[in-house]
Amino acid sequence: MKKIAISRHIGGFSLSEKAYKKLLELKNPAAIEYKKYLDELDRHYNDCLLHIDRDDPQLIQIIEELGTRKASSEDREPLSIIEIPDDVKWYIHKRDDGAEYISECHRFWYENEGKTIECFFEEYHK
Repeated sequence: MKKIAISRHIGGFSLSEKAYKKLLELKNPAAIEYKKYLDELDRHYNDCLLHIDRDDPQLIQIIEELGTRKASSEDREPLSIIEIPDDVKWYIHKRDDGAEYISECHRFWYENEGKTIECFFEEYHK
C-alpha cells in the first residue's frame, strides 16, 4: 500500500518547522531546494511554500515519527496519512476551504482533428 500525506481540515497542507528541519537533516531534495530559495530571499521558513511529493518516503517517515499533530504547523489541524493500493493513479483534490482528499485519476477520450485523444484527469500527482 502507498502512503500519502494530506490535510483533512480547513487551511490546507502545512508542515511544522520541526518537520521541515528533520527533512533537511535527512537531506530531502525538496527541503534542500526550499532552503536555497529562502536563503536567496533572506527569509525564514514559511510553512505554506514548501512543495514536496505527498508520497515522499521521508515525509511520511517524519509525520509518523513526530505524530500528525507535531508534524503540522501550530495554527493548523493535524495532518493525515492515507493508504491506497500501490497500482492506483491518484491526485490530491483540494476543496475550497483547503481540506484535501485523494481521488483516483480518471481517463477520458475526445476527438481532435480526426484523432482520438486519451487523457487522464488529475489536478495533482507528485
